Amino acid sequence: MNSNKSIENKDSMRQEFISQLSEAFLATKGYGIYAYLNPVDVNNLFNQYINLDISAKDFARRFVKSK
Repeated sequence: MNSNKSIENKDSMRQEFISQLSEAFLATKGYGIYAYLNPVDVNNLFNQYINLDISAKDFARRFVKSK
């Protein structure tokens, strides 16, 4: 039961991360994330993000700014 909550939490975090990343790309570049990144790249970025102690919004801004 506890592992289901962990999975649900990670899924929720992933959805929020993708939403923030997409918003950052749209605001900065004018296109969504999948115009610039493939799904594997987005997953790799999410895995980097979960190991950091910053918000999804801050991670997204920093990443998009670096592109």
